This record gives sequence, C-alpha cells and structure tokens, in this order.
Amino acid sequence: MIITILTDPSPSATVDAAVALEQGFKDDHISIALNPHNNPDLLLARMGAAVTTAVLDFQCYTASLDGSKVDGVMLVQPPGFEHGVSPNSKGPHTQLAKDLSTPEANKAIEGLKNLFNELETKAFGPTAVRDTYYVSHLATAPWAAGHGVGGQLLKAIIERATKEGVPVTLVTMTPRHEEYYKRYGFTTKHYMTYDLNGTPTEWWAMSTDL
Repeated sequence: MIITILTDPSPSATVDAAVALEQGFKDDHISIALNPHNNPDLLLARMGAAVTTAVLDFQCYTASLDGSKVDGVMLVQPPGFEHGVSPNSKGPHTQLAKDLSTPEANKAIEGLKNLFNELETKAFGPTAVRDTYYVSHLATAPWAAGHGVGGQLLKAIIERATKEGVPVTLVTMTPRHEEYYKRYGFTTKHYMTYDLNGTPTEWWAMSTDL
C-alpha cells in the first residue's frame, strides 16, 4: 500500500483522487439526497472541488494498492480550521459544482452546515473540530474494496495525530460505518437524526481518545 499526500492542486494532479471519491460515494444515500435531479456530473464536480480545496488548504491523502492508480482518498482538516472554512473554500475550482447545483440542493447543503455546527459542537465542545484532525471525506473506490485501503488511510492520520497529542474526529452516517470506525479506536460522542430533502438520515460524531 502506497500512501501519498497530494501537494499539486492542478486538475491533472487531482482528477484521479476526485474520481476515486466520486466512485466511492456515488451510491451513498447522502450524495443521492444532495443531487435531487440526478445530474450525473454534479458529484464529480463536488469531489473535484473538495480535493482541490484540501490540497490548497488542508491535507489530501491518497492510497494506491500497486502504484498504478488512486484506490482510496482521505481529506483531512488539520487543527486551526472551522468545519469547511478556509481561504480557498470558494474559488475557480468550485465554480463548476456551483453551476451544476440547483436551488433545492443548495438549500439542503445550507441545512447540512447548520446540522454539522450543532452536531460537532455538542460532540466535541465549543471549538467543535477546530482543535482536531477532522476527516471530512474517506472513500475507497469500488474496484479496491476489501483490501484495507480505508483502514490504512485512517491509520496514517491517527498515527500523525497521536504523535501531536491531537484527537481525530469525523462524522459518519450509517450504523455499519459507526461500527467500522470503532475498530480503529473511535467512540461516538453525539448522535442526531435529520431530514435531508425528504430522506431520513442519521449522524454519528466520533472521535479518537487520547
């Protein structure tokens, strides 16, 4: 397993990571609810924007089983940032996703921002994720499923954070994933339900313990 931190924000350098994220999340019930008109290009545009923002402002880890392609991706906000707030959270690289979105989807995204603020404050305290390594995205491409890609990415950030004496935090949306993260030392700090565009959803805010 080859773990790399991307440092080049150019489209040619980030496209493979964006595709891996898109493939990993395309059947996710949250992604579907945030794409009410089923635009086939919207999720890839969103993932491309997220990867580029991570390279510019945060951290983008990629995993490859044999070095030939990107098989998994993890986007991490290091300490010092509020959820989703950074110098390059908006810019030319986010324009396509903005253009492809709809008022209905935009309203749902704004609702999610409020949800995250409430959930993470209740889970982690008044500074929410600002004093943690926050894993905003973690996905394994379907072709690499079952090879421990996500686990190796998690171990990389947990090892780094532990050395610095900082917890790792994340939010997950299914009971199966909650159990998965528990295997890597995460515990649930708060749980909420939320109606997302008519889709009942569940949210677990989790953290490693120092």
